[in-house]
Amino acid sequence: LRSSRLFDEGHIGRSARALANVSTLGDLSDPVVQEEMRTKHPTHQLSDEALDLLANADDTEIGKLDVLAFRQLLNKMDNGAAPGYDGWTAGIMKSLMKDAENLALHVALLHDISNGRMITPLAQMLQRGRLVALTKQQATRAADGTHIAAKHRPIMISTCLYRLAARIVSDSVKLVAA
Repeated sequence: LRSSRLFDEGHIGRSARALANVSTLGDLSDPVVQEEMRTKHPTHQLSDEALDLLANADDTEIGKLDVLAFRQLLNKMDNGAAPGYDGWTAGIMKSLMKDAENLALHVALLHDISNGRMITPLAQMLQRGRLVALTKQQATRAADGTHIAAKHRPIMISTCLYRLAARIVSDSVKLVAA
């Protein structure tokens, strides 16, 4: 089903990978899987060096995208990726951007998000994500009969607006660093 949908949307590579992918999801209610996810996806804490850099950073602002650049970004990000916590995908956003007023408002919103101008509840909502434990190796038994736990890879799926803003910031930093 997923492979067919991706194929119909023109994402041939993702469609082929979906057919070959037989990975299962880990049970996030299992304390062993929870601890593995905490180890591999720890709570983010800024180092003293990072805090110092932030305290002494200048007030450089990330420029506002023009409408064409925003549409190009949406096209690049419309790759069949799973929706985030908000249920939105780049494909859904593309559909909404046919309305000029909606397009202008989203460009302005992403400009504010990219520059950190958000009230705390909105920032927390946009930074939420969905953690998925993708099974990399099934549980097995060793030759002596001892249990070998399954191994998982943490996948964090963030909101669509957060992914777009992160891409804008990342592209801006790449331009400055180049």
